[in-house]
Amino acid sequence: MSVFDEVKSVVAEVLGIEADDINMETNLTQDLQANSLDVVEIVTMLEEKYDLNIVDEDLMDMNTIKDVVSFLETKVNVSS
Repeated sequence: MSVFDEVKSVVAEVLGIEADDINMETNLTQDLQANSLDVVEIVTMLEEKYDLNIVDEDLMDMNTIKDVVSFLETKVNVSS
């Protein structure tokens, strides 16, 4: 499963939406109306899935699904 598919799955689960409604340009707060608690839950699940820590400074730059996927791909490739 690709990082994009993993992120879509987590976001869909947390927000109770269909994964097919999510694409790379989807904005977490504007398009999906994710609130701060939703974002914390998404981040926590991704941290556990990828065994990494996402600091607040990095989180501030994650607005779209593409931002999240790019961040995770960078961290996963660096740590492998």
